[in-house]
Amino acid sequence: MSAPDGIDDERREMIRRLQDENQNIVSELSRLKMQHLANEASILRMQQGLPNENCCEPCWYDTGIESGMKPTQTPSHNPSKFDRWRCETCGHQIDRPWR
Repeated sequence: MSAPDGIDDERREMIRRLQDENQNIVSELSRLKMQHLANEASILRMQQGLPNENCCEPCWYDTGIESGMKPTQTPSHNPSKFDRWRCETCGHQIDRPWR
């Protein structure tokens, strides 16, 4: 004896919802795995340090991009004896003592 049509419709809807939920879980697991791998790579880069002294820290540590820091013009009224350096990729700026 088969189930009434309403019960079959309910069961199909429950199956569809569970399949959608499973797909969402698989997508979230994939995203979390990618984030985990990115974090592990950042940790390794932080443990090893910068590849050179003119490498942008945020670019290197966050993404692994070896972007150079270039000196920008120091204002003539700067009494602190620092030069401003700027990343060519992300725009991060730091002040370094005159050498």
